[in-house]
Amino acid sequence: MARCHRKQVWQRQTTYIGAYPSQELLNAIVRKAAIHAGIISSESDVFPIIQRSGINKAGKAIRYFFNYSSESKEITHNYPTSKELISGKTVKEGDHVTLPPWGVLIMEVY
Repeated sequence: MARCHRKQVWQRQTTYIGAYPSQELLNAIVRKAAIHAGIISSESDVFPIIQRSGINKAGKAIRYFFNYSSESKEITHNYPTSKELISGKTVKEGDHVTLPPWGVLIMEVY
């Protein structure tokens, strides 16, 4: 019998997969486990593009976009107008931005 099971072991969650799922199903299982573990946030992270955020010394919001892929990836900037700190370009909400292979974008929200 095929099974996928999440179990509390002491203070940790463990996910067991007792089957050979399709790649699509395996991605969904791993994504759900990563969300539950707090590794990624459900609304923003879709592998291979991972987002993180923080606040700089000036008190401005910073968004980091990481491309964990050997291929260029296009993202839609769903945040207020920002400055891409590496290139200095201004990126508006709704703009499409290309992340190079294994690349990073660092955005400072105005």
